[in-house]
This record gives sequence, structure tokens and C-alpha cells, in this order.
Amino acid sequence: MRQSGMALILLLCCLVLGGLSLLLATVRSAAQPSQRQQRSAVMLAEVKRVLLGRAATDASLPGSLPCPDANGDGSADLLSGNDCPFYIGHVPYKTLGIPQPLDGAGEALWYALSRNFRDDNSNDINSDTPGDLNLSGAQSGGSLAALLFAPGLALPGQQRSGNNSAPCATTGNSQPENLCAANYLEGSNAALNSKAVRNLGFQALTHDDRFNDQILAITHQELLAFTAQRIGREVKSCLDSYAAASAGRYPWAAPVTDTLNQRATVSVYYGRIPQQPRPLTVEISDGKVNALLDALAALQSALDRYAASNTSANRNTLQTAGSALVGSALAISASASPALPIPVTNSANDAGNAAQTLAQSPPVGTVANVRSLLQACFSRLLAAGVPLDGGMALGWPASCGHVGSSYWNHWRNEVFYQVAEGAQPGGSGCIAGSTCLRLNGSGSYRAMVLVAGPALAGQTPRQVAAFPPASWLEGANLHAEPAIDFESHRGTDTASLSVNDLALCLDGRSTCR
Repeated sequence: MRQSGMALILLLCCLVLGGLSLLLATVRSAAQPSQRQQRSAVMLAEVKRVLLGRAATDASLPGSLPCPDANGDGSADLLSGNDCPFYIGHVPYKTLGIPQPLDGAGEALWYALSRNFRDDNSNDINSDTPGDLNLSGAQSGGSLAALLFAPGLALPGQQRSGNNSAPCATTGNSQPENLCAANYLEGSNAALNSKAVRNLGFQALTHDDRFNDQILAITHQELLAFTAQRIGREVKSCLDSYAAASAGRYPWAAPVTDTLNQRATVSVYYGRIPQQPRPLTVEISDGKVNALLDALAALQSALDRYAASNTSANRNTLQTAGSALVGSALAISASASPALPIPVTNSANDAGNAAQTLAQSPPVGTVANVRSLLQACFSRLLAAGVPLDGGMALGWPASCGHVGSSYWNHWRNEVFYQVAEGAQPGGSGCIAGSTCLRLNGSGSYRAMVLVAGPALAGQTPRQVAAFPPASWLEGANLHAEPAIDFESHRGTDTASLSVNDLALCLDGRSTCR
């Protein structure tokens, strides 16, 4: 199966924007209703693609959509508390970076949003997030993330002047006529829809002299499928970048049963993405040593991010990571029987303190100095007999966008991972046709990332810590022990009813073929 990268999503967005510009240049009020409807249908589809692309590429909350534009300024309304002020309004075209979208009658498109997909960082969006909108009289049914409306020509009783204000049924207050959905939409589509009283039921009826709304739905399944691709590719890029700095080797998986720490564990080939790589070749049972290794990895990642971008957030993360490393070193050295010799704990303490002073503004010290102290600590750990793979990196690289992000907490239970035997810490490479992994019956890959789709029949409630993870994965992807065959969602299944996992192969390249 061909896997495209984030570049494909960005290219799609560029093509959509270009198509919108050309379309807007030719939109006129057509003499025939069929022509107006055809032009409206094209515009609705183009805006839907833009919204799907926006949801997938959102930096802070993948899968989210902007609030509707209820005040007519072209931008998404700002949140009021944790809510959109209104859950219906015009398409916020300025926020989306597109020209104002007009239907075949030259009217601005309207847009209704499910509260579950609002762009609020307290919102928990992942493969299992349902839409709460319903559309009767159409195949779209329920669990919709958003709806787009082409209002068409004004019907009797609809006044659309921007100069006159009047009571508006949709907002519950007095509004300019051109900002009131009741002057554009009909039936339940124009009902009150504010943060206090949300309208969840919409209508798609046969067009007549009382109803001419043209509607396009965005289901939660298609929105989250697009977003899952972003999450999967982000994790794939992270793991491949890590392997590039680690002699082509990938970290151990975190056991599915470890939902608290999600710690990479020796000999666990199949599980979830670990919080940190921990390139051990033999498992360590000492909790204080494990805490030190985790702190070293966290500091390595924080330092790389600080080096890439000296922001306040990255300085704070570096400060916290340095303090945690000092604390871990002190906990070991203060033990009655320290598990590590003094040179190791002193070296870790020096690196942690140097990181904290570097995080000051202005900084004291340099990135190179802290990096040197970290490397010295790593070398002393190896010399002390800690079973680390010396050719592998301690922490995730700065390019791992999901690490430390708030949205990863929403997705981390949905994403699974397997490393091939031979591609793990201490490995010498997987064997094609024997231990290397296959996707959809072909290929020879070192690792695999799996993003679970929405729960299918029999998979609810989700059993987060159950192994094998039967409430998350299906088909060849569901293993009780490591296997080499995987499959991605199958287009031949009706709505992917039997396998809806997204599988991406890892081979150090941007694509797997």
C-alpha cells in the first residue's frame, strides 16, 4: 500500500486553495436552479476539503475545527470560556486562509459545528470522538462533526439586508438581517444554536418554495480518518528519525498493560509507543536507575528542542528536565547501597545543573556544554556496566512533534507499534522473509505503526490495558505475541467494518512501498 507523507496533505490544501480561487472568479447567479445547485455542490465540496485539511494539520489539537463566524468578519469567533459563542455561522474563510466561499446564488456559505470538535485544548479528540450533530432526510444520519450549507436564493419572508436589524431565532437576540441564519436557512436548520442552547438536529429536504438549503455533511469517521493519518505519519517520522540517529535500530515497545508509565521494556516487540526510547539490551529492575535513565532521555529531548527553538515553553521544559535529572541522581547517591558509582551520579548531577542554568534568560553556558555533559554521563553509564546499546540515542529527537504535546495524551492509547526482531536495541538487523515485517502481504520493514480506527462492533467499552488489544485492533494486526504480517484498512470492506486500523511501515524512508 502506498503511504504518502504530510507533504501530500499540504499539496492537497494548495490545490484546494487554487481551485477555490478559480471557482470564486466564475460564480454568478445562474438562470437555472440546476446550474446554481451544481456550482453550490462544487463549492461545498471544496470547503469541506479545506476543513478536513485544516483539522489534520492543526498544530495544537489535531482533528479540531474552528468556531463558526457569527459576527460576519470572516474569522472564527473566539472561544467564550470553553465554548464557541454560537455553533452556527458563516464559514470562517479568513481563518482558513481562503477567499470567501459563495454558493451558486452568490450567497456566503453557512457552517454548523459539533461541540466535540471545537478548537479548545480541553477537548479530547481521538479516533473514538463522536460527532453530536444529526441530519435527517439524508444518508448522512448522525454522529456528524460539521455541516456546510449553501443557502440559495432568499425565500418568502427571508430578509438579508446588512443595514436592518431584527430579532433572530438562531442567535436569540437582535442581529443584522444578513447575520441571522433564519434569513438563509429553513426548518430546524435555523433553530437557536448558541453555547447555552445547541441545535443538534438538522434537515435535508426536497427543494420547494419553502426549503432550498443545499447541505454537505462532514462525518466524524472521515474527519478522524484524515487526522489519524497525520498522527500515524508524525509517529512514523519520529521513529524513523530516531533510527537514523541510532544505527538503524528502533526502541522496544511499551507493554499494552503499562498504561501509566508506557515505558519501553526489553523484549517487548509489540505494544504501544514508549514515552522514551530506553535503549537497554537487558531489563533493569531498580526503580531509581530507571528513573535516572528516563530523566536523561527527557533532558536530551528537551535540549534538542531548546537548541532548535529558544522559546519560553522550551526553556521551561529544559529547566524542568534538568531539575528532574538532578533529583534522580541525588536519589541514587543518597541510597545506603547506591546502584551506580559516584562518577555516574556526579556526571548526571552536572548535566542537570548545567541544563537549568542554560534555561535561564539570558542563558548561562551553551547547548554544546550540556550536550557534552550528557554524553559523558552516557559513557560513564556504559563503563559502569549498565546494559545500554551504545550506538542508540537516549531520547527522542526534536523532530518528534507528538512528544510533550497536549494532544498526544488524547491519542497515545490509540497508537500501537511493533519492532522487528533484529531491529531492536542490540540487534544486527532483521532478516527479509523471516523476521522483517510485511504490510498487506509484501515488503520487508524494520517496524510498524498502527493507529486504531473508531471502535467496531464488540470493541466497546475499550479495554485500555487488555492484552492482546482486541478492543482496538483487528485482523492480522491483533497479536498475542510478535508476528510479521500487518494490514491497513481495506477499501473492499463496507465502511471498513472488519479492519479499520491505519498501518504504516517503518524503514527509515518517507514512504514504504
